Amino acid sequence: MDVSRTAVADRRTPRRTLPAVPAWWADVAGVAAVLSLLVVTALWTADHGVQELLGGVATGLTSLGRLAGLVSADLMLVQVVLMARVPLVERRFGQDRIARWHRLTGRPAEAVRSVTVVGPELLWADVYATAAVARGADALDWLATLDGYAALLVDAAGGIRATPNWPGSRPAAQTRAA
Repeated sequence: MDVSRTAVADRRTPRRTLPAVPAWWADVAGVAAVLSLLVVTALWTADHGVQELLGGVATGLTSLGRLAGLVSADLMLVQVVLMARVPLVERRFGQDRIARWHRLTGRPAEAVRSVTVVGPELLWADVYATAAVARGADALDWLATLDGYAALLVDAAGGIRATPNWPGSRPAAQTRAA
């Protein structure tokens, strides 16, 4: 009986053991994430962000928007690293814990399928379309307040709605997708 057990055990392929990751590595990763936010803020400050923030309402809001965009981009990079399945990160934290952190730091935009914005400046049309998807169901009301820009929105149910100034729109610019 013992011989057959030994024979079965010999046929198995040995599992490759991965080296343990030191416990202090979690602290290093956390410090690196915080440092990346500090670097982003320092770059914004070096580009006269604080002076613009205090330079009036319009320039202040623009400067604050730039800072928010930079911080958001940095946090998105951190989320990508959290979900990238990097073996060193997974061994230290575990995939379940990383997925939990990912869910805490971000949520999907589910109320809107698509937004198309047209206007005089392509950059701002793109910014407004992205913001509208993140904003959700009330995005069309907000988009209607933007001078010179028109928008077409497809909601989660497939409904198509447009701002009153959408090219070729009828007075009641709401239709239902077939």
